[in-house]
Amino acid sequence: MATNPAARQLMKGKRPLWMTTLLVVGAILIWYAQQKGWIGRSASSPNAGPVATIPEPSTSSTRSAPASPSAAIDDDSSENDASLTAAERASKPAVDTSSIDDLFKKNRDLIWVEGALTVSKLLRDDDDPPRHQRFIAETPDGHEVMVAHNIDLSDRVPAKEGDTIEVRGEYVWTDQGGKVHFTHKPQYGKFQGGWIDHRGTRYE
Repeated sequence: MATNPAARQLMKGKRPLWMTTLLVVGAILIWYAQQKGWIGRSASSPNAGPVATIPEPSTSSTRSAPASPSAAIDDDSSENDASLTAAERASKPAVDTSSIDDLFKKNRDLIWVEGALTVSKLLRDDDDPPRHQRFIAETPDGHEVMVAHNIDLSDRVPAKEGDTIEVRGEYVWTDQGGKVHFTHKPQYGKFQGGWIDHRGTRYE
């Protein structure tokens, strides 16, 4: 049976449905892999962001370990911690709370800290969801930092002014001295979160 020439021309220009479906699925898989960081974005892509480069590991065997927490902070000062995921930041060794003043002076942000703080002033709760218990605490060297403890995900800490607490949380830089938050288990994922120890009880 002869086919109309116009119909043949129309069919010639059409792509089979299975081929279109395959192209769409492939594009979605590539986009998903880029979002997860499994593959880099092409520099020629119009929506591509800056391509991250991973520095080569140092081959020098004479490099000595940092002598103090401050030295470790200096060693990481070129790294953009905001570019890491929460899980990646939490998996790095925490900096002692005695180094918070150094973090503040160097405008370091999103660094996990752990150690002792002394409650110096209780603040009113932040009632905007998620709700946070807030107080000012001093580091061992006298630097003041605000602690924001999520009371929608964790129990309230019955701390009073003058109490010493042990804290693990993420330091966020502010021009008023900084804030320690994420003092609780992560809501999603299995990475290590934070906590507050007060008189033998852990609040997380």
